[in-house]
Amino acid sequence: MATSCLPPMMLKLKQFMRRQQVLRLSRRILQEIWQVSNVSDHKYLKNWAKKNSKEMKRIKSWHLQANGCSWRR
Repeated sequence: MATSCLPPMMLKLKQFMRRQQVLRLSRRILQEIWQVSNVSDHKYLKNWAKKNSKEMKRIKSWHLQANGCSWRR
């Protein structure tokens, strides 16, 4: 089965719903990080969230390229 290479604005409903769940989870994680009172723990968690976000974007980009999608943001 061929994979669709729709631009980001043309998400299918299932993809849109999954994206909303991910965004909600990311917001909750950041809200919890801001409530950490220990400065070193706060910095560690903030850096972890940033690295995790970049890694997920890299994986998504790799997955799109592996499936032959040619559009770029």
